[in-house]
Amino acid sequence: MKEGKKIHLLKKSILEGIESGIVADFDPQKHPDQLKPKG
Repeated sequence: MKEGKKIHLLKKSILEGIESGIVADFDPQKHPDQLKPKG
C-alpha cells in the first residue's frame, strides 16, 4: 500500500472518531468487565 493511501485512511479514521462524539454514560471501571468473554 502506498504511503499516501495509508495517511489518507488514517486521517479518515481519526476524523470519524472525532465526529462520533463523546460517550455519555461511560464507566471506565465497568468497561474492562464488558470486554471479557462471558462463560
